Amino acid sequence: MLIHTSMLAEAHFRLQDVIQDYVDDLKTKLQNNDAAVLSSLEKVWISEYGRVARQDDETDVPWAAVSAELSAVVDSVKVIVDNYRSTERLAYEDDEPLTCIAIGGNTLSRGLTLEGLVTSYFVRAASAYDTLLQMGRWFGYRRGYSDLVRIWMTDDLRQWFRDLATVEAEIRREIERFENEGLRPTELAVKIRTHPAMAITAAAKMRSATQASLSYSGTREQTILFSHLDSEWLSANWRAGERLLERSSALPGVEESKVEGSGRYVLRSVPVKAILQFLDEYRFHPAAIRLKGGLLRRYIDQEVAAGGLTHWNVVVMSTETDTQGQYSLGPAGMVNLIRRTRMKQSKPDVANIKALAGSTDRGADLGPQSLAQLGPQPSDADILALRERISAGPLLALYPIAKTSSPGTTATLREPLGAVDHVLGVTIFFPPAVGKGSTITYMSADLSTYEIEEADQDIEAMDEADEAAAAAEVTAGIESGDALP
Repeated sequence: MLIHTSMLAEAHFRLQDVIQDYVDDLKTKLQNNDAAVLSSLEKVWISEYGRVARQDDETDVPWAAVSAELSAVVDSVKVIVDNYRSTERLAYEDDEPLTCIAIGGNTLSRGLTLEGLVTSYFVRAASAYDTLLQMGRWFGYRRGYSDLVRIWMTDDLRQWFRDLATVEAEIRREIERFENEGLRPTELAVKIRTHPAMAITAAAKMRSATQASLSYSGTREQTILFSHLDSEWLSANWRAGERLLERSSALPGVEESKVEGSGRYVLRSVPVKAILQFLDEYRFHPAAIRLKGGLLRRYIDQEVAAGGLTHWNVVVMSTETDTQGQYSLGPAGMVNLIRRTRMKQSKPDVANIKALAGSTDRGADLGPQSLAQLGPQPSDADILALRERISAGPLLALYPIAKTSSPGTTATLREPLGAVDHVLGVTIFFPPAVGKGSTITYMSADLSTYEIEEADQDIEAMDEADEAAAAAEVTAGIESGDALP
């Protein structure tokens, strides 16, 4: 048993006296078969025994078997203080188990492993994540002992450990996402959720940390993971896109048009209800951590309640010319498919395209005159600000991707998409939040000094190459006379 109540050595010795007196009294009563004590202990055994379900490799233990061992076990109990002032320390014999109650501070909480620890009385708080986790000496136990592990702590500490379990789970999911998306530590730093009452670690260890927030406010959320070998999954998503266009185009007040100079099909002022219905139907890849229908819906609902995200624009991101083939997409008709290829390090059953949207796609529903005022190469932030100025609202973009998409000869890190059917990708361009929302603050490493490859460059290079190839074909046809009437 571990008792950790204070870091003060004097408090440990005072507590030892109290506990030793209790153990001595219990020894005497058990030796005398005190009926009241045995009855009290039996009630405790019955109430605690049923709290943990018996595993397949465990056997039931009746109270009679336990009570027969009580006196001998309590006789062998040692009450030991282990701190910098104590002369008696925990010592484990190779062939003899140690039955003890260990009282201590830093040596027990961070430095010493207690073999066979099953019971902890732990009330000492900590000011940092790493310190508190190191104090928890009860993580992990041997098979056959799961029903014996007990921890007593304050409600605040219990909540703190629960919070840290959430932090750890998020870090593990974040690392898994990086693996699935082929991201390196220099491309995107792992985020660690902050806590209102604890620091992550000592300030000296966080000199390279920077603050970040998790929210959909102003973000570009894009699907980059696809189950490209699952025909039913791909078809269901394509149908979800068709139903979105069909339902939305039939609603009063929705404007249907083509974007000048691009041939993109656009629906304007689509009510949020149609968007939410699409998010319920579209199947995001399970490894896409941020793109979860439930998370998106909760955020949108919060914004709608605050007066935002009530009407959307929906755009089909087809190209002006046919370079990858055509396919029907509901009211949009036969759309020109686009090219997106998978990264070579993708898992066999997952197509990781690394990036779906280009840096200017946030303005895909805007005409060339609106974008021209931003200069020749506007950034996503520039277009976000423009949309705010002209009250353009949120944008949902559908990307019809050709199943036969192949990389160019210079794309050494990519390979053909190899999908069994055409793929419908989705990017959601959120405006800045209207309400407070549910933003969570995180800390991550500052990667500003690292040079990071922009995935947008790959996407834009493919799109530009396709457009250039199409233009070259037209020019060649005119020069040869094939294109003349």
